[in-house]
Amino acid sequence: MNVIPEKTPVGTADWLGIEDAARLLNFRVGAWNDLGYPEPLPFEGAHPIPPLGQRSADNIKAGHGAIEVIDEIVRELHSLRGRLIIELRTDGDIRAVRVDAMLAEARALRCGSPATCGEFGHEHPHIDDAVSTPLDIVTGDDE
Repeated sequence: MNVIPEKTPVGTADWLGIEDAARLLNFRVGAWNDLGYPEPLPFEGAHPIPPLGQRSADNIKAGHGAIEVIDEIVRELHSLRGRLIIELRTDGDIRAVRVDAMLAEARALRCGSPATCGEFGHEHPHIDDAVSTPLDIVTGDDE
């Protein structure tokens, strides 16, 4: 049983959320409790939750269904967590490459030209010499 829509997300932007699954979970937990109210009852004529050991077969099926929904939500959240970790690490790697390039450019400007920086013992790789970025590695664009 799959209550979360069948779409294979590539990143967090494609995540469809768990609202529908959460609503189904809420209903199934309510059905497990026979759609009753806890004691003291909130109003006269309210249906109390049956005690454990006295629930109907439908209540028990709903309880098992709630567990299935919980398991599916946990799987979906774990998958989302993994995608978010990859995106955060990739973002950090891309930022680090950009910061390194900006620092190299600042050093080159401070020293004059990259050729004269050697006189001061500085080495400055050319900014355009990068073969690939962390994003290229993740996406496979290493051209």
